[in-house]
Amino acid sequence: SGTFQNQMDWVIDNFGSRNAADLELLSTIVYADRDFLGRTSLVYLDELVRMVREIKPRFSVEYVKENIHLLNRMGLLQAFQGRSALPPTPEPASAENVFVRRPRLETDA
Repeated sequence: SGTFQNQMDWVIDNFGSRNAADLELLSTIVYADRDFLGRTSLVYLDELVRMVREIKPRFSVEYVKENIHLLNRMGLLQAFQGRSALPPTPEPASAENVFVRRPRLETDA
C-alpha cells in the first residue's frame, strides 16, 4: 500500500545511512522513552540518559544526548519533551530557619 511504502521510505531516508551501533542506540532510546511513558508522564534528559547508559554503557553521555535530541526533533519520543535537566532540588534549610526556640519554662533562669 502507498501508506506503508511512504513509511518505509521515511525510515530508509532517515535511518538508512546509520550503522548498526547507531541503530542499536536509537532503538534503545525509544525503548527507554516508552518505558518511562508507562511509569510516568514525562522524563528529564538526565533521567533518560542514565537509563540508556545503564542498558548501553559503551555510548558516551554526549553521544546519547545528541541522539535523544535528534529523535525528539523527529517527533519520535513521547515521555521526553525536551526538558533539559532534572528539576532543581530545594535549597537546604539554613540553621536560622531550622532552629525553633523552645518555650521558656518557669524553672529556666
